[in-house]
Amino acid sequence: MLGQEYAQVLSDAGAAVVLFDVVPQAEINKRVKAISSSGRNIVGMTIDIAKEKQVKEAVKKVIKRKITQ
Repeated sequence: MLGQEYAQVLSDAGAAVVLFDVVPQAEINKRVKAISSSGRNIVGMTIDIAKEKQVKEAVKKVIKRKITQ
């Protein structure tokens, strides 16, 4: 939960936020919804950051979506 709290603080400060976690996508979607209630740009994806290929693919998706403030 520390990551979610940190993401909330960043979002409240006006940052665009990307959440990566190994939990099921449904759980990430709940977190995104809770944080995005402040109206900020946030996206979340289920990935295992220990797997380089998954990280690279996720970063490409984020860049493609042009996640900005």
